[in-house]
Amino acid sequence: DLFLSIRGAREFREGKAKEVAGLVAVDQHTVQVTLTEALAPFVSVLAVGHAKIVPRELVKQLGENFGSQPIGTGPFKFVRWDRGREIVLEANPDYLDGAPRLSRIVYRIFPGGNWDSIFEEFQRGNLEDAPPPTQDYRRVIAEEKYIYVRRPMISVRFYGLNTRIKPLHDRRVRQALIHAIDRQALIQEVLLGRFPSCRATPTTLRGRASFWPRQGTRGAAVFHRFPSGPASSTKESSASISTSRDISRPWGFERSFNI
Repeated sequence: DLFLSIRGAREFREGKAKEVAGLVAVDQHTVQVTLTEALAPFVSVLAVGHAKIVPRELVKQLGENFGSQPIGTGPFKFVRWDRGREIVLEANPDYLDGAPRLSRIVYRIFPGGNWDSIFEEFQRGNLEDAPPPTQDYRRVIAEEKYIYVRRPMISVRFYGLNTRIKPLHDRRVRQALIHAIDRQALIQEVLLGRFPSCRATPTTLRGRASFWPRQGTRGAAVFHRFPSGPASSTKESSASISTSRDISRPWGFERSFNI
């Protein structure tokens, strides 16, 4: 749906046209895009992965293998991909802003995202940086020999509620569950303060989704991986539980129910 504002995109998707009328290659280095309406965020849409322009002759030649032998115009060129181990890139001397200062980049791959194993490799000097380990997390980030950096991440973790099944089909039951969850306590005690609590609200602004930090995540920016926010107080937690009971009691959920 991100590209349906391009003239002829809908007809192409529905099989009514063999080409997208709004996409025209003016010359070797220029592509003209015609929209059906003025759309301010379209420039942002062009930055998503699906909007990449690739050489047609190479795609036809490689077929399904094109995804494992990528080509582009960035500062680095693809060298090899050892699945489950590493991805190697080398400097692109023809890059439009000049060759990068690094001759090579190696992305190490750790299946399963085992942060403790990653940190062990970091301690051996085999990595430039690493996420703090799960074990002894607070002790590690307090050590002066490491530079602890909080940086934004485009990543959202959430639990979704299936509103098609009972009793979750009832808005009041969902409201009771929400009141009963102490988000800040979970973040601080379970996630060790690594993430902020956010409210994700898809907007009508196509190409983007907005994520707002929950009130109380003091000093934490959107998507920050390591927020500095106060944990919920006992008073706040008790109030939430009380509210949850008040909401759910009239519908027969005095203690618990199975989902």
